[in-house]
Amino acid sequence: MKYARFCLVWVMMLSMLIISSFVNRITSTTLLSTPLPGPKPTPLFIYAGHPYPKVLVGVASWYGHFEEGRPTASTEIFYPERFTAACRILPLRTFAIVTNLENGRRCIVWINDHGPYIKGRIIDVSVAVARHLKMHRKGLTQVRIRVMGENPDAVY
Repeated sequence: MKYARFCLVWVMMLSMLIISSFVNRITSTTLLSTPLPGPKPTPLFIYAGHPYPKVLVGVASWYGHFEEGRPTASTEIFYPERFTAACRILPLRTFAIVTNLENGRRCIVWINDHGPYIKGRIIDVSVAVARHLKMHRKGLTQVRIRVMGENPDAVY
């Protein structure tokens, strides 16, 4: 009786091994090597089921000392001399490269707040970022925002 049970288990394990190797061979050669028909997907990151673009282009503004010491949406304290920004589209705790399209200057910012809440603007940057991008006197400028990568700690 024990011998029959042992043989049955052995035969089942062997058949599972053969089937799994056959399935792996089929999927690795046919399914993965042939491209899917249709248009290429748009470059999006997906976090918690929310897709967001890798590159944004739009108007940036800056906010400064009147918000100093207040908590941001990510519970960090806002200091205007840090390279931080507020964006409604990108998740919190994400690094992004902001490029001023008028003069080509760029810097890396940490998205730690939601905003701006004025129609037509895509990002609010801190005073330090505004100075670095040479937009602090003008107030508004055209920028390109490029997400640096997916952050596993990002939060919407």
